[in-house]
Amino acid sequence: MNKQQYWHKQGNEPLFPDMIWSRPETAVTAGKLLIVGGNAHGFSAPALAFSTAVRSGIGVVRVLLPDALKQYTKMLADNTGLLPSTPSGSFAKSGLSDLLLESEWADGILLSGDVGKNSETAILLEAFTQKYTGLLTVSGDTVDVFYAHSESLLDRSNSLVVAKLQQLQKLVVRAGHMVPVYQGMSLTQLVEALHIISTDYKASFITMHQNHYVISVNGQIATAIVPEGELPNWQVLTASRATVWWLQNPTKPFEATATALFSSATSKS
Repeated sequence: MNKQQYWHKQGNEPLFPDMIWSRPETAVTAGKLLIVGGNAHGFSAPALAFSTAVRSGIGVVRVLLPDALKQYTKMLADNTGLLPSTPSGSFAKSGLSDLLLESEWADGILLSGDVGKNSETAILLEAFTQKYTGLLTVSGDTVDVFYAHSESLLDRSNSLVVAKLQQLQKLVVRAGHMVPVYQGMSLTQLVEALHIISTDYKASFITMHQNHYVISVNGQIATAIVPEGELPNWQVLTASRATVWWLQNPTKPFEATATALFSSATSKS
């Protein structure tokens, strides 16, 4: 397929304007998002994801933190739940059943980051992604959890991976894919690579390269210039916005994620 057929460049006008005018008008129809992240040494990612999701138009949002952060839950009022934590303050693997139970409430899950490098947390999140079949976004250092078994994430339906280019490179290499992803490639080369990768795998991707966001869904690519002020929190901001739009339009992941980036560039939420 000629890249002109699958590469859509989003500029001052949205690629899919109808998406903007058909947004839910009430909280009841605007979706329920569950955000999971944090550890005893930091929870800025889930906190930023929470506020960004609210500004992006989510209906209801709930945050799950490890219980080592219990003293901070008042910051998120009644929208916070707790899962068991390890002695070091990360999510413990014993929290799997509670996490699965919480996920039944939500229309989509965002693994926002700040989960640390604890082996129990890795076991928990890997097991969760295997059992949970709904809409799932993985961002921040949560992406690192899946390096050892990257195909389990890449081949999962209803998955959106919001990753730095270095993270995407490790996922692809460790899955044994032959198409290279590397820092020195041009934007055109990355578009061509992601076209192939997202055709071969079921997951969708958002990354940043050369001051452009690059979205890849089922072989379709959208690029958009990164608005000022996004760094260094672009992963959490983008993951939150894209997840809100996606769960509100679950049958149109490409259109939803592209429109989410356009909306963020114009509103600077």
